[in-house]
Amino acid sequence: MEFYIFCKYWKLCWKWGIILRKKSVILNTIKNDFYNNRYNCNEDVFFSSNITNKPSKEKAKLFSVETIFSEKSFGIHSCYGHLSQEDVYKIAEYIPEIFELAELNKFKIK
Repeated sequence: MEFYIFCKYWKLCWKWGIILRKKSVILNTIKNDFYNNRYNCNEDVFFSSNITNKPSKEKAKLFSVETIFSEKSFGIHSCYGHLSQEDVYKIAEYIPEIFELAELNKFKIK
């Protein structure tokens, strides 16, 4: 149940982008965007900045890694462009496709 609640508010981008968001939460967020802020930033920033019931940083690290390293997470999103080479190789131990993803995104891991 806790994982489901977590998934209602956060996306997972792994491979070519899987987004997990609860439709009713998204529609409500858009409906309450009285100042049209959704047009001033990308959708990830808009939705994450308008959700109040967010998980802790420690729980978020278990779900997906991008700019903050985690020894173990469910998925990744462009982390090879933000983390150290050492951390990328640690992630490769449980997500070996990280090198393929980096190559597909034209990013060279040293």
